[in-house]
Amino acid sequence: ENLARRGGRGSQLSTLSALLRQGQALADELAIPLSAELRFIDFYVQVEADALPEGFCYEKRVDAAIDADAVTVPSMTVQILVENALKHGLRGHAFAPGDVPRLGIGVRRVEEGTLIEVTNNGRPYAPPAPDSPTGTGLRVIRQTLLLLNMQNDVPMTFTLRPAGGADGCTTRASLFVPDGYRFDQPARRAGKDAGAGARLSSSTKTTRKKRKWLPYRK
Repeated sequence: ENLARRGGRGSQLSTLSALLRQGQALADELAIPLSAELRFIDFYVQVEADALPEGFCYEKRVDAAIDADAVTVPSMTVQILVENALKHGLRGHAFAPGDVPRLGIGVRRVEEGTLIEVTNNGRPYAPPAPDSPTGTGLRVIRQTLLLLNMQNDVPMTFTLRPAGGADGCTTRASLFVPDGYRFDQPARRAGKDAGAGARLSSSTKTTRKKRKWLPYRK
């Protein structure tokens, strides 16, 4: 799909191969270290960058207080937020003269947990209509958290909202991961819960301080 969209301008074969290998491995896991998720996102953004407007900037900020190997997240969840930002926020957006498309990932400590934020300065977020075919990835995230939170006293939370501020971002997606969060496989109960768990398993398989924007380099 990527190659067809670019009219034959393919990314380096090694990058595409790495993306496919990592994506297949991560899709088989319920939860993975944040460091592995971020490495996969780096490959994903590198592949997608050619389809974005000129001057695309990608900034990833992980606070020094964060050990990304020790923070666990639902597999592919942050990637879905990045994909949503690129697809619905930046791709095809008409930027004002002098402005450039920006994608940001921020990871920082907050009280009793880790906050992961994905921002972009493209189209502001607008919730899809109930009958819209879009929004599948976000539904997967919500279903995943719904089931995982059944095993935890403090829930993992997700928000997606329009944003505005001095940094110029228009949409902010946030994922809060509480300290000590358990990723046990949710117990399968008879009837509806068992069916929801099976659908979730299938869906998830398919589917330091001064800020400075740096130009994306291929």
